[in-house]
Amino acid sequence: MNFGHSLGGLFGVHALLSEPPVFDDYIISSPSLWWDDHMPFAWEATWAADHGDLAARVYLGIGALETDEGRRLEATNLPEGHPFKPPALYLDMVDDLMRFTAALRQRQYPSLTLDVDVFVDEFHATVPALVLSHGLRRMLGP
Repeated sequence: MNFGHSLGGLFGVHALLSEPPVFDDYIISSPSLWWDDHMPFAWEATWAADHGDLAARVYLGIGALETDEGRRLEATNLPEGHPFKPPALYLDMVDDLMRFTAALRQRQYPSLTLDVDVFVDEFHATVPALVLSHGLRRMLGP
């Protein structure tokens, strides 16, 4: 089982779409799908071109406030120049995740179990524990 948040979530997406399979189960929190000009979307397209199935259980979660507006709200009280202050770059991680999961669902992989939750009122910094808790329940629960 793999758990990763943010850039760790990017690793989870990379591992999911790698050959040979690295894990069977993935709990992926707020993956940085924007990385390298949205390169994970190319990874997914390459996987789909070469494979008819994706045998994995995947739980993805993200905070509803991981939009561009939410990122700026989260950093409101940070002083100018703080390393966590968002740059001018537009970034909507929620939209990225919805587009990524739509692409996976469109493939209709027979062996892929895919669940996604968007947690209301949660930011990038506050959502990882919720994603891990809910993901573990999905993977290990009855």
